[in-house]
Amino acid sequence: MLADPRPSRDVEPGVAGEAPLGNVENQKAVLEAYGVRLPREMVAATIDEAEEFRAALDSAVAVKIASPDIAHRTEIGGVVTDVLGEDELAVACDTVNNNARRHHPDARIEGVLVQEMVNGGLEVLIGVKRDPVFGPMIVFGPGGTLVELIGDVNMLPCPVSEAVAYRLLDESVLGPLFKGFRGSGPLDLKALASTIARVSWLAADRPEIAELDLNPVAVLGDGDGCVAVDYKFTVGD
Repeated sequence: MLADPRPSRDVEPGVAGEAPLGNVENQKAVLEAYGVRLPREMVAATIDEAEEFRAALDSAVAVKIASPDIAHRTEIGGVVTDVLGEDELAVACDTVNNNARRHHPDARIEGVLVQEMVNGGLEVLIGVKRDPVFGPMIVFGPGGTLVELIGDVNMLPCPVSEAVAYRLLDESVLGPLFKGFRGSGPLDLKALASTIARVSWLAADRPEIAELDLNPVAVLGDGDGCVAVDYKFTVGD
C-alpha cells in the first residue's frame, strides 16, 4: 500500500523529535514529541526523587528498571506494580535494581521509572518492524496478556494516515471489541487511529529505529484517549 498524505499532528516533533534514542529520557521525549500519550512518569536516579514523585501523584505507581539495554523487564523481575506508600516504594526500587544487576550485570542503569498506574481499557500492541524490502512496517494487534492468547497481527508499510489506520483496525481480530465488551461502552478509536498514524511517521522519520514496541497500549473509553503504558526501542545503525 502506498503512503497516504502526511497525517495532521497536534504537535510537530520539532527539535525534541530529533533527540538521540540512546537513553530512556530521550526515548520518552521523542514519543511525546510525536503526540504519543504516556502515563505521568519520571526516571528517578535516587530513592528520594522517586518518593517525591510518587507522593505528588498520590496514587498507586509502577516501578520499572530504567535501562536502554534491558528489553524484557517483566521477565527478569524488573517491574513491580501497584506500589503504595514510601515503604513499598523503597522495597520495589531495591527489587528491580537487584534483579536487573543479577540478570544483566553489564547493562546501563539510569535509575528507576516511576509511573502512574493505568487501569481499565483494552490492551493492544502498536509496533514497528523494519523489513529489508519494504522498510519500516507498522504492526497492530492484541497487547498485554492477549499477545500470547491471540497471535494475530496486522502490518502495513509506514507511514499511514489516520484513515488507513481506521481500516487497519476494522480488519483486526480485535475489531468487535472496539464497540464495547463485558458491558462497557465503545472505545476511543479516533485516539487509537491517531496514535497508530503518529507512530508510523516516527518510524518513517527515524531510520535508525530497527524495532519499536508499545505494549500494552491501553485504549480507554470513547473520548478518553489511549495511553502507551510501556515501550521499548531497538536502535540500529
